[in-house]
Amino acid sequence: MAAAPNNHDQHGEHDDHEEHRSHHHEEHEGGHDEPWLVSYADMMTLLFGFFVIMYSFASAKNADQEEWFKMKKELATYFGGEYVNPVEGVGGQLKKAIEASNLNGEVDVKLTGDALEVIMQSKTVFESGQADIIETQRPLISKLLDILIEKKLDGYSIRLEGHTDDNPIKTEKFRSNWDLSGARANTVAMMLQEKGFEPQALSVRSFGEFKPLLPNRNEAGEPIPENQAKNRRIVIKLVNDRAD
Repeated sequence: MAAAPNNHDQHGEHDDHEEHRSHHHEEHEGGHDEPWLVSYADMMTLLFGFFVIMYSFASAKNADQEEWFKMKKELATYFGGEYVNPVEGVGGQLKKAIEASNLNGEVDVKLTGDALEVIMQSKTVFESGQADIIETQRPLISKLLDILIEKKLDGYSIRLEGHTDDNPIKTEKFRSNWDLSGARANTVAMMLQEKGFEPQALSVRSFGEFKPLLPNRNEAGEPIPENQAKNRRIVIKLVNDRAD
């Protein structure tokens, strides 16, 4: 006589099978077999980064040099890199040349973001009331300009600024401080052009006495000679055109 089927055993096998399928389904739901999720997450990260870049560049239209530099540093950090300031090497060479000429304090180099400024007191470069470079200082000025030309950076231009103190000038050659400061800046620009620097990357600005570094006079209206000497200056600016 055939034995009756063991319903209990069959039911147990069925339950084990269902449990195995359920367990397998849970593992599948858990993402072990869904690598597309990783690709999706990477895509979203890249899209976010792309829109951050687009927004940053749109905002940079009105940014100054410092803001532009900060934006580039933040973007490099966001993508796991490090931003290298392109003008640091140029600034280092200029500082060495100035130190070798014992002109610290009279000629300074200043980094502002990824722009660079060479600030020369006028007495170091020009005779009082004149726009011709002192002959004994020509070798120094020539050396500084040679460094700027040799290290010419893509996307950078040079601006020459002339500044005076507030003592008025009116001569046959210079009608005002505007004329004098502009002529001095133009003298340096002409030296750069004669050395082969492309003129389309040069510009000259005349500020006269209207952008002093320090007050020309005290509260009593008396001149402060030390301040006036610092306000009389020529500024060579190496600037990133994309930041304007």
